[in-house]
Amino acid sequence: MAKPTNKWAVLIGINDYTSSNGKLQPTRRYDINGNEVRFGNLGGCLNDVKNVERFLIDTLKVPAGNIEKLLAPCPEHPADEGLSECSQCLTKRPTYSNIVETLRNLARSVGEDNGTELPKRNKGDLVYIHYSGHGARATTVYSEWKGSSHSRTSTAYHTRPDKEDDTLVPCDIMHGGRFIRDVEISTMLNAMVREELLVTVTLDSCHGGGADRGQEDQNSGNITDDQILVRGIEEIVVSTPDDRPTPEEIRELRDWSKNKYWLYEPKGYVLLAACQKLQKAKEGYAGGVFTTCLFEILRSAPLGISAQTVYEQISHKVHKDRKNRVKKTKSGRKLQNQTPLLLGNMDRCFFNERLQARVYGFTVVGEGTDEYQIRLNGGFIHGVRQGSLYNILTHDSDPSDLEAKQIAKALVAEVFSGYSLATVLTPKEGSLDVTSMEGCPAVLRSLPPQEQFSVRFMTDDELLRDRLETLWRQRHSDNAWIALKNEDTAPAFEISIKRAELTIKSKFGDITSIMGRALSPLSISEGGLPLTIARLARILEHLAQYELFKEGISPEEVTQRSDLINIEVLPSPEPLEEVTDNGIATLYPVPNMVPDKNTGLYQAEESRLFRLKVSNKLDRKVHFAVLVCSAEFSISRIYPPDAPYKTLTRIGSSNDETEDYFDIKAAIADELREASGKGWSPVETYKIFASVHANDLVRLNSLTLEALAKLDISRSQSEQTSVHWMQSEPQDLLEYFQAHDTEGEEEYRNGRLILDCLQEEHEWQMNDIMVRVATPCL
Repeated sequence: MAKPTNKWAVLIGINDYTSSNGKLQPTRRYDINGNEVRFGNLGGCLNDVKNVERFLIDTLKVPAGNIEKLLAPCPEHPADEGLSECSQCLTKRPTYSNIVETLRNLARSVGEDNGTELPKRNKGDLVYIHYSGHGARATTVYSEWKGSSHSRTSTAYHTRPDKEDDTLVPCDIMHGGRFIRDVEISTMLNAMVREELLVTVTLDSCHGGGADRGQEDQNSGNITDDQILVRGIEEIVVSTPDDRPTPEEIRELRDWSKNKYWLYEPKGYVLLAACQKLQKAKEGYAGGVFTTCLFEILRSAPLGISAQTVYEQISHKVHKDRKNRVKKTKSGRKLQNQTPLLLGNMDRCFFNERLQARVYGFTVVGEGTDEYQIRLNGGFIHGVRQGSLYNILTHDSDPSDLEAKQIAKALVAEVFSGYSLATVLTPKEGSLDVTSMEGCPAVLRSLPPQEQFSVRFMTDDELLRDRLETLWRQRHSDNAWIALKNEDTAPAFEISIKRAELTIKSKFGDITSIMGRALSPLSISEGGLPLTIARLARILEHLAQYELFKEGISPEEVTQRSDLINIEVLPSPEPLEEVTDNGIATLYPVPNMVPDKNTGLYQAEESRLFRLKVSNKLDRKVHFAVLVCSAEFSISRIYPPDAPYKTLTRIGSSNDETEDYFDIKAAIADELREASGKGWSPVETYKIFASVHANDLVRLNSLTLEALAKLDISRSQSEQTSVHWMQSEPQDLLEYFQAHDTEGEEEYRNGRLILDCLQEEHEWQMNDIMVRVATPCL
């Protein structure tokens, strides 16, 4: 009998950083310029914990006895009185040793025979960890793992030494305590994942670098709710000999380093952080902007909301928060806007064990130029197409919910690089307030007919073909991506029958053969046929989205100027060592990297290394990210590993950040091994996006086709029928839209559009690097 799923939480809030707690001699710390560093008190961290605790107990029904709190109330703040009191919750002071011990105990306590007296936790239990307090950067004490070890994410090795540790700051940092560093955090989280705990982490401090929560105006007297604090300090702190890891910690790290991706690529957990690198996490005494916005969203959202949807909504809400719109603090220091960060498994429901397929949608982020127009935070780099129709849902809707309430439809009129403008289609009676739609999810309802992907069932058995087509029309006639076609023109997807199973062919080849046994069989047994058709529809939709991004967006479409960055594809200069389960393996560079004159493809043997080097060509900052469209039909960001983009400083700046490079190991996925052994070679497409504006491409990440096929589909989903919100939709939606245009409006839209965060279209660049991975010649 399966163990029940229990819920546990560790909540950390630190307002007090100055109390000595009995230690008379303070620890002096200095930045890299020799200036003394001090961590001042904060105002809203205990309020954050109170808000989190209330939500966990009242809404998610987490037993109060399963919540551990580590709190440091500030004696100077009357509002902190009573916040640390809870008769049923275990409360400790958030020192370094207490925080680390509490987090380590989560993994140690799993199983009946764990050898401890800790509360027994079971595999599959849910764990929530929240931290509100200072964050900081410190010179690394883990050079073995961050410099010469070539930290790895996916197939990319960042071979430039990482000289800094991103840290959380315990309350005793100025009185003998140590920083809690990124390597330690990764170690503890991975230990929980290894014990099959399902972990959700929220951090309301900085995410590695820049300034963090709470530094500004800390000693300015009484701070009102209208005043802004920034949690942390700007400087990089110099680590002391006492900060070095103990021999026991080093042994544990060496054990973990045998596991691929353990350090930088979150596996098995979800992490939401308050801001990106070099940004500030803002707060007042009422609480952090991030935590306040997060739990406002969660209180009104359905319990099954995905981490991806939470991220989309909180990003918009944080941007619109009035504290976040303040551009300067009282002392005049300029502040950047705060953008949350999502790492890990974004397809898992928030603090929930359930996974769900990705929903293709965006968020309404503002108005257009007239009462009928809205702006979506997705453009053609995200696959948005002119003439597409989107359902606008209520603010509290989960886009993955088939029963989500719709308030309007919107037709995409203009598409730009990173955003699009859509016209709201209103019912014949009544009108809709476009201003109230800001922050609402927008889910794709249909692509324009010319952009839809066609499917045809290919079989000589007419009765079976009629049965398959009837099921498709009954269940999936309103599919946004796929349309059933019977014309003579070649379809995008051919579905054939082989040994009582459906097989899929597309422009990428025989999908069923390529994926082999990794793709579960699509049986045509009569009893399970509706479920098979539902699985088929989801697989085809995934392939359509993959193709739209990989093939449908050519560099020529995006590149309005090609002088933002320079990209070089080179052999790696030297071998690298990789730790595997079987010991140390040496990875050797490719002999050369020269594209084929006819196909433009580069070629690299499996397990060989090549390098991508990206250089800024402008006298201003440029941001870039690298995504890979893998041969196993998934999309993922491979660089940078722990942030949505990498920033290159302007030419002529005093530091060496005007260029960056990383090495890539040519690899063949396990699910493609069988096909590659039969003479077929996978092609990996690396897409390098660059912009003078900071953009998060996280929504482009997708599951692998294998993982998608393994997601459960309930019978109710397989029997879902179409429900039309608008009973009498125009036959030609573009014609309907044109009927609402006024003379001269097009000129006004292009010539006078004044909206927040609009991007100049000539400030984007995208390049494709395609690499064929060959099996080594024996």
